[in-house]
Amino acid sequence: MSIYTDNLAEFVKILQIYQLISPENKLPSLKLKKHIRDSGNVFEFDITNNSSGSFKIFEAIKSIMNLLREGKYECTLASAGNHAAAVCAVIQSMKDLSDDDKKTLHEIIGGNFDLNKLQDFVVYPYVPENTPKTKLDRIKAAGFEPIIAGANIGEAREAIRLNPEHNKLSFLSAYLGENVLIGNMAAGKILADNILENQHLFQKSAGSAITKINIWVSVGGGGLSSGTIEALEDLQRNNKDSLDFHYHFHHDILILHKYHLEYL
Repeated sequence: MSIYTDNLAEFVKILQIYQLISPENKLPSLKLKKHIRDSGNVFEFDITNNSSGSFKIFEAIKSIMNLLREGKYECTLASAGNHAAAVCAVIQSMKDLSDDDKKTLHEIIGGNFDLNKLQDFVVYPYVPENTPKTKLDRIKAAGFEPIIAGANIGEAREAIRLNPEHNKLSFLSAYLGENVLIGNMAAGKILADNILENQHLFQKSAGSAITKINIWVSVGGGGLSSGTIEALEDLQRNNKDSLDFHYHFHHDILILHKYHLEYL
């Protein structure tokens, strides 16, 4: 057993909520980006096509699920923009659900979640002074006001600590903790399922029954890459006679939210 296999039921709940809060949210899927003659196809897996526009949507759902299970309806966070946009969008989308869908949400989350208190949920998003306007606009569009504090995320976090009211609230980390890892494992499971369903599109190694797949992973804070790779490693363990993953890491911030897969 592993943290991945231990949380398979939780992944299902995260994905149920993902589609419940925004029906237009389609589950991410592999898309053919280009074909390289005599080399193979390059696929793209993009998880930003959602109501928040953020690649942190799944970890945001997991974090909020845990708060609601504990009967908590206030939180703080420090973010350069994507984390705040995702959390705020998820909370507001939950508030905007129909009464029937709210009952479904309550059944999925369980615990001490009091549906009558959902509308009172408040988040205090602390963001640095250099946060891009597009990200500030996403936070505001979700009905929350960004709190500008400091020159970087560390200083924004310190501003929370120094606030006697806000430092008592639950803090949703953008990079650390089980919520981040498990939320991104849910995204990774979607990618793993896509690869398994489309294995025929990848070329097998010469003279072998094994399909070699190169996966280009953008590295940011580490949550998205580690969560996704854990899901892919589980897939490979269960298909070691047919799949062989090779990971390549880079720091291209422009495609932080994407995975490029190619076969050789």
